[in-house]
Amino acid sequence: MTDTKKTWLPYKWELIILLWFAFLFNMADRQVYNVVLPLLLKDPTLNLDPVRAGLVASIFLWVYSVLVPIGGYLGDIARRKWVVVGSLMLWRLLQNPPKRRPSGLHTGGFCRNF
Repeated sequence: MTDTKKTWLPYKWELIILLWFAFLFNMADRQVYNVVLPLLLKDPTLNLDPVRAGLVASIFLWVYSVLVPIGGYLGDIARRKWVVVGSLMLWRLLQNPPKRRPSGLHTGGFCRNF
């Protein structure tokens, strides 16, 4: 007797749905800055005026535009596991820098130094 397990969707459609959600979250993540921008402009600790806020958005766009192809290339030539681990380590390093760095080189003080 053959065991035919019925699935809700074929594998290729499940993959397309998962990729669509990954793309959705990627696009939403890039738009968060624009959504919270009015709140950032009101925050007195950041000392952002509209020009500096636009500069932050522009820097993000250009850095993202340069690093996405590099990340894609690394994903093609290296094992996925090491690309993910390296990305997480780099993210952790940039989010919580060592205390020996000057205050303007970590993300918390970066906006204040424009």
